[in-house]
Parts: sequence; structure tokens; C-alpha cells
Amino acid sequence: MTSPNPHMYAPPQPVQPPTSWPMHLPRARRPRAPIPYNRQAAATARRRYARAGAALLAMLVCYVGFAIAAQQIIVDIAGGQHNAWLAYLANDIPLVCIGVPVFFGIISTVPSLASRRFDLTGGQFFRYLLMAFAITYVGNLVGLTVTALLSGGTSTNPIDETIGANPWADLVFAVLIGPVVEEWVFRKQLLSRLRTYGEKVAILFSALAFALFHANLYQFFYAFGLGLLLGYLFVRTNQLKYTIAIHVLINFNGSVLSLTVLSLGSDDSSSELTSGDLVIIAYALLVLAAAISGLVLLWRNRFRFTAYLTPQQLPQEWGGHFAIANAPMIVFIVLTGLLTLLSLYG
Repeated sequence: MTSPNPHMYAPPQPVQPPTSWPMHLPRARRPRAPIPYNRQAAATARRRYARAGAALLAMLVCYVGFAIAAQQIIVDIAGGQHNAWLAYLANDIPLVCIGVPVFFGIISTVPSLASRRFDLTGGQFFRYLLMAFAITYVGNLVGLTVTALLSGGTSTNPIDETIGANPWADLVFAVLIGPVVEEWVFRKQLLSRLRTYGEKVAILFSALAFALFHANLYQFFYAFGLGLLLGYLFVRTNQLKYTIAIHVLINFNGSVLSLTVLSLGSDDSSSELTSGDLVIIAYALLVLAAAISGLVLLWRNRFRFTAYLTPQQLPQEWGGHFAIANAPMIVFIVLTGLLTLLSLYG
């Protein structure tokens, strides 16, 4: 962690901010002085992290409870026939119309930290996109492997039950609505309100909540890694448009583009390659090249990911304790863990 940076946060700090971001940071880690323990700030941080945990827990309970009821209603309406639009509505309406408003009603009582906004160039955004793609690619492989090992190959990916049935429904719900809602909840609301007690802990908390909320091991690993990167991008730019754009592009590739490309393949057993097969090969090579490029960027920039000291910075070990070791967050972790086990063995 670096020394305090007066450029990142709003007044009362009067120093003029830099004209662009990111600033050129040294590769070497800087030594940091011990952060004094502030009892009053610690007590406030404990209460506010508990309130964030309560907001997440309330959103989860409302979402799951009403989604179960909505899915039963959809089954009755559809007469047992699968309809992608209805399936998405049964999943998203309880979250967007009930869960998220309840979440906001609780989390809005935690004040947010106003911070200066910074823009990315096109090249910077593209590099973050490649890193996000690499994290998603590797995390997906880890999730598939771990799930197969734990379930003996019997578990199925819950998103496969919905994605692929109707590309237009996938585009509306998985590519557009989903990323906007998730970024607003897990990046904008959580990070803006918790980062004042330490950026590292806030990013880790947001990424963990984001991964756990998916409630399955298929998505847990890449959701956690993506949450770390997008959380870092948000606290450095303070603009949600960049994280939403990356999230949208990642979901578009996974739920629309990849399935469209794979559908071009030939169904016959002929040894001749068709034009569709060539498109699939080209796409696979492009995916591999993007993943490798993203991994190289992550490695080369591993020392440039920096967290600044915040106005109410707590010692890192205490911040982590306050973030996780509170009753609402513990219950949230337990419930999402039970849902994950249900998706694995149910």
C-alpha cells in the first residue's frame, strides 16, 4: 500500500488532482508505515460492514424466496414447456424489483465517499478488457474442474438451463440487464460506501460477495477474479461505465457470440472442413490469444496494482476482520454456501 494520496478523494483535501490516470507508478513495492488503530473509526467500520452484510443477506433472501415462487408460476403459465423469456423474467424480476430495492434501502444508510473521476484511454480500456477475459477464461476452467471433481461429473451448470435457448433473450437479460444491475450493486454501492476504511479490504469484500451471490462453483472462481479486477478499476476511475462495458462484453462473448460461432460447425462426420468449421477454429485461436495476452498483462502489471490510504484507513488485518466477522455477513456466507452445495449435489 502506498502513502496517502490526496488526489483521489473529495475535499476537505485541497490539493489539485492530476489531469490524467493512471499515474506512472514504480514497479517495486514501497515500504509502508504501520497504520495506527483508531478505535472510533473501527467501531464505525464494524457497524457499516455489518450493515452491508445485512443488505446483501436481505437481497439474497428476497431474491431466492420470490424467485422460487415466480418459477412455479412460470411453470404453470408455460404448461411445462421451457420458455427462455419467461425463465429470465422469473429469475430477474424478483432480483431487480424486490431484492435490489431492499438492498438499497439498507445500504443507503451507509454514507458514500465522494471521489474524483478519472478517464481511461482506449488502449487502457482494451488492456483491462484483455485481463478480464483472461481471468474469466482461467476461472471458468478452474470452476469446471473443481465442480467435476467434487460432483463426480454429475453436476450440471445452472446457467446452461437458460442460456442458449433464445439468443435475443440472452442478449437482453444476460448481456445487458445482468451486468448493469450487478455492477451497480457490487461495485458502485458497496465500494463507494466501504472504501473509506481501506481499498484492499473493500475490493476483496465486494469480489467475495459477488462470487458467493452466484451460488455455484461453476461461476465462483471467475466471478471472484473478475470482481477483484473490476473493483480495482472502479476505485481507480470512480466510473461505473468502464466496469459495465467490460462486464457486458464478457457476458456477450460467453452467452451469445460463442454459442453463435459453435452453431456454425458441421454436423456430419465428413473429414472436410466447412467454412463454419474454419470460423470456429479462427474463433478458438482468437480466444486463446486473448487469454494469453491478458495473463501476460496481469503478470507484467502485478506490481502496478496499488491501493491508496483512505481518509479512515484501518489496519488491513482489522479491516478484514470487520468485513467478514459480523453476524449478517456470516449468515450470508452460510446461506450462499448451502445454495452452492445444493447446486452441486441437488
